[in-house]
Amino acid sequence: MLQDHSTFQTDLDRFGQALIQSGQLTSAEFDRAKRSSEETGKPLLWVMRQLGLCSEEHMLETAAACLQLRQITQDDLPSEPAFLDHFPLDFLKTKLVAPVIGLTGENLLVMSDPFDDETWATFHFKTGLDFQRVLLARDDLTAWLQSRGQATDADAAVALDSSTDQADLERLQDLAAGAPVVDWVERLMALAVEWGASDIHLDPATDGLLVRLRVDGQLIAPPMGDQPKADAVVSRLKLLAGLNIAERRMPQDGRIRTRISGKNIDIRIATIATLSGESLVLRLLDQSKTFGSLSEVGLGGPSLERLRTALGQPNGIVLVTGPTGSGKTTTLYAALQEMATPERKFISIEDPVEYEISGVTQVPVKQEIGFDFARSLRAMLRHDPNVIMVGEIRDLETAAIAIEASLTGHQVLSTLHTNSAVGTITRLLEMGVEGYLLASSLRAITAQRLVRRLCVSCKVAGDTPHHVRETLARELGATPVARISAPTGCPKCRNTGYSGRLCITEVLPITPAVQRAVIEGASETEVSETALAEGMETLRQSGLRAAVAGVTTYEEIVRVVGLGVSK
Repeated sequence: MLQDHSTFQTDLDRFGQALIQSGQLTSAEFDRAKRSSEETGKPLLWVMRQLGLCSEEHMLETAAACLQLRQITQDDLPSEPAFLDHFPLDFLKTKLVAPVIGLTGENLLVMSDPFDDETWATFHFKTGLDFQRVLLARDDLTAWLQSRGQATDADAAVALDSSTDQADLERLQDLAAGAPVVDWVERLMALAVEWGASDIHLDPATDGLLVRLRVDGQLIAPPMGDQPKADAVVSRLKLLAGLNIAERRMPQDGRIRTRISGKNIDIRIATIATLSGESLVLRLLDQSKTFGSLSEVGLGGPSLERLRTALGQPNGIVLVTGPTGSGKTTTLYAALQEMATPERKFISIEDPVEYEISGVTQVPVKQEIGFDFARSLRAMLRHDPNVIMVGEIRDLETAAIAIEASLTGHQVLSTLHTNSAVGTITRLLEMGVEGYLLASSLRAITAQRLVRRLCVSCKVAGDTPHHVRETLARELGATPVARISAPTGCPKCRNTGYSGRLCITEVLPITPAVQRAVIEGASETEVSETALAEGMETLRQSGLRAAVAGVTTYEEIVRVVGLGVSK
């Protein structure tokens, strides 16, 4: 149902050309309105009317002709909207749409914004029915919806879920407000913050909820004592996040802002229905957290110097790569923190904005209105930035705009999901980026992973096993290490032997030799050999050096990076 970006753009352009050809406005005026719509998230027709560029009557007539839609008047509307058990009146007023049944029984969706494809698709998805879009002037539709009366509390409570009756809703609300569940949820959040957890996982199980905290990348079951009913815990958290507790079939996303143990904590909550009940994941973001230098993140040695050299260039692209959860955003934040000065303008596009960085203008992506990375990056370039951070390069369009920005004097920082620095070049080429553009725009690529730090209170040094000595000698080309640190476990690290994490990296600077290899279409293996000859340290070598230094363990590097079977 939902149009892809190219189709959506074609419809807009065809609509604009029709208005221009009719003499209603100029090409420059239409471009101005489009930019304003993209930057504010307001409907294009609303923006054009506010700017006084064109009458709404003519815009609707033109849109109807271009998109082959029917126009109606208030007299054509029935006495009440349809599907109020699925879509309460407050929802219709917010979205400014009205589902109605036509004279011949067809399902109609009355809209004032013919380009609101997202809402149209929502109605189809929620009901499983096809809706024919019809157009009505904004003021007329608003007046008709307002005249239908006020939405009742029951309407709002059962929004988007007709399967939950009022009695069940009241039961959930009572459970969520009970003292035992309120106390249990507060203790869970406090323990998660105390342990430094990044996430709380609540999964349905036969005897309630399986509760786990992700600490240093590992899931741990905390000691929580007697657990309230699963429905009560889920409802309590959904109410705190402003979610619909009656909706238990569709995924929901929400946000809780609270203060725990003297810290301002931003909690992002995501729900999903499973065969056994609802599963919840809560991402904890400590807003009092500060981002220091790149060395404090864990970077060091030649890799750190190569990255700082790339960041010191006046333009070009620096990429940080790795799988989900490898600390890419943290590294970018640390880089911005090092680079930020009043003399330069820094803008970031993020999905979502996780932490606020002083001196950086941070812009959240809004996928629900089509304000994706590519659109926001185009808009950002009109705000005269020196340094741009793009949360992630996901497609060719975003990559192309980023390259264009770097070649016109901007410095661009971004992330990509690849397993190695050299593999990032292959990934971008597979996207469709030309090799000569990559070679001329890239400055450095960093691949990274997070490994657990040894607990400084209980780590011990022991004899290095023979197979570990062989690996260290082969990978690092150094004299075999006689002793290497290992974990033991103590109360401070909850008997895990580890406390906190550090970043291991490989930094690929785009030297003239690497540029030539990329332009000549060299294979990934050939580019890798060129980079190694230029002195690049691999992820494996970076991790093993950390193990030799007693910061982490050989086993941890095997787990995260892989060195074959650890004996």
